[in-house]
Amino acid sequence: MDKKIIAIAIVAILVVAAAATAIILMGNGSQEKTVKATGNLPVYGNANNDDAIDKKDVDLMEKLIKDSSIDRSPYPFLDANQDGKLDSADVEIVKKVINKQKCDLYYVNFEDKVTKQSFPVKADRICVNRYFFAEAVDILGLFDKIVLAPKKLTEDRSHMYDMSHIETAYEGGKAPTTELILENKVDLIIADSWDGSVCEPAMEADPKINTFYVDIYSYGNLVKFIEIIGLFVGANERAAAYANFVNGINDYIDEGMKGLTKKKIAITYLGSTITAGNTTMECAPCSSTYLVSKLADAYYSDDKSSRNNRYTVEDEWMLKNYKIEYDAIIAMHEYTDTTKVNGTYYTPTMFNDRCDQLDQKYSAISIKNDGNLHSASFFSITFGSYAHIPMIAHMLFPEKFSEEKGWDYLQEYWSNFSSAKIDVRTQGGWFDTRA
Repeated sequence: MDKKIIAIAIVAILVVAAAATAIILMGNGSQEKTVKATGNLPVYGNANNDDAIDKKDVDLMEKLIKDSSIDRSPYPFLDANQDGKLDSADVEIVKKVINKQKCDLYYVNFEDKVTKQSFPVKADRICVNRYFFAEAVDILGLFDKIVLAPKKLTEDRSHMYDMSHIETAYEGGKAPTTELILENKVDLIIADSWDGSVCEPAMEADPKINTFYVDIYSYGNLVKFIEIIGLFVGANERAAAYANFVNGINDYIDEGMKGLTKKKIAITYLGSTITAGNTTMECAPCSSTYLVSKLADAYYSDDKSSRNNRYTVEDEWMLKNYKIEYDAIIAMHEYTDTTKVNGTYYTPTMFNDRCDQLDQKYSAISIKNDGNLHSASFFSITFGSYAHIPMIAHMLFPEKFSEEKGWDYLQEYWSNFSSAKIDVRTQGGWFDTRA
């Protein structure tokens, strides 16, 4: 039996070396169309390597078939059926994808291996095992298809979402049992990469079940995950809109950074309380380091944890190494942003109180007075994390990036890509808003 497993870690895939280049396609007559190769959708048949499989791919493939003299090296995903050549059979597969007809597709999985998967994937009854995955489903407009989820999601996020469609909420915050998956007639599971012992027996028992495995601790490009799932479940337009949003942020950062030198920073992680003694930093390949990479180089240690890529030092090390190992701190506060407090949202005032505590933690050095101690809500392993980056850009380079644009991008994410319609200025603790 063919298991239908879609295993994805959001990593930079080497075969998409042509990403972010401009591809010129000839349209009707002498008209030219420019397509930006992004590398976000590593699926064979995505001929121009942009954020969608569409008629532009058909046009490119037919052009290349007609003229074999054209250099094909910028197009790593031409061979849709993986038979070693580009011909009309590949074009027909792309047309089937466009028309949402059944076919087999090949994509590059989290191990950088080419993997076969039937298309399309049914997503009428979804199981998620953590908020991170529910957020991805919500971006694709499928939140109301979740039927099985942990109580940690249904209880902790009840102030944000209508959860009435969730039929079973199980104890704990990790994977459900195989029996629960089968009892709830799930057809799509989104789970951590280490949950195979639960998911695979379910797929053995019911071959109609598909699983997207995600390695949350080893990835960079969050868009890639959304694009691949979006293609398979038929949420292409939603995925493309999210990709356009993120691409727009990247363009905004690239333009603003012209002529500037990246900062040298430490990304610190703060849990529910801020205490003296130790400081934990996030190291590559944590997504926080990837997300700020256009703005700054984050401190890295080979002694980081192999599980979550975090590195802990004594506070004394942080004090001694300011302006040596790092020039600024971006402190990530978990359990703020959309966290539920007394049945409603965390508040900006509560976040500012945490910033006061952080100031005390580093009061022995001049980092606060120098304007180099910054705070943001948690922007690692969440799909809304990209929306934090314009404000972080403002923190690091206030002369080039505006605070207002930072708020605007964050609000755009919650207005357009979440069913939880949040007013970011009043609901949640996101950034330091002290005068």
